[in-house]
Amino acid sequence: LDQNDKIYKDLVSARDGKKEFASHFGYVNLFPLFFGYIEKDSPELDKLLDHMSSTAKIWSDYGLLSLSRDDSKYMRTRDAYWGGPIWIPLNYLALRGLKLYYYDNEKARKIYDKLRENVIRNVCLVKEKRGFFYEQYNQDNGNGQKNYPFTGWTAAVLPIIYEKY
Repeated sequence: LDQNDKIYKDLVSARDGKKEFASHFGYVNLFPLFFGYIEKDSPELDKLLDHMSSTAKIWSDYGLLSLSRDDSKYMRTRDAYWGGPIWIPLNYLALRGLKLYYYDNEKARKIYDKLRENVIRNVCLVKEKRGFFYEQYNQDNGNGQKNYPFTGWTAAVLPIIYEKY
């Protein structure tokens, strides 16, 4: 936990060999939420929920982005594989985590309901339109991209539909 901004972050080695917090915000910052490690009424949870639900960060009408829009690496890596696109298994984990706070935190409940709706609507719409599940989904328009047919982990939309976490 970075005490300066109350966001969970990776520790990385700086050039001088010391450890420092990574400056990126994306899926990696959500892991404490995924598994319910954050206290339900904590400022850390509140801050994380604000970041999750911000369209300037990782929120979209199609699911959570893999990396924040305001990050220097957003869509700038060679193939932008983890640099922004939406991954259904990680959205599943985010929904699983939000569900752990659902009855105790109104903000978590609202984010859960809207995120679940967005993911289901988009994956089903793309499947209906194109006939396939895809490996990942475009952060700007929700279109399926990369490998297809990719039923594997994108089939995680089914437990999202049935709320089996």
